[in-house]
Amino acid sequence: MDVKVPLFYSLCKTYLLEQYVRRDANLPPEYQEHYQALDTPPQGTAAAYQCYMGAEPMNQYLFCWDSHLAELWFDEPLTAAQLNTAAAILADA
Repeated sequence: MDVKVPLFYSLCKTYLLEQYVRRDANLPPEYQEHYQALDTPPQGTAAAYQCYMGAEPMNQYLFCWDSHLAELWFDEPLTAAQLNTAAAILADA
């Protein structure tokens, strides 16, 4: 999603990062989904996060740039090179 107003960008990013925390608050910790920052975000992104269920990583990511956000779901785990490719394609979208 493109977000042109900085205040709204912060609100949208916070909403996406916290959506599962709000939804899963009553679940046992091992079933709660949450985003964790990637140690090395894909090239060209300002930040990137991977979704986890408890301690298990999922194939879901949130990429952040200066003016847009992208939430991605994949069928299989991605390598760092594949994350970089996805980020490069989406950066110009």
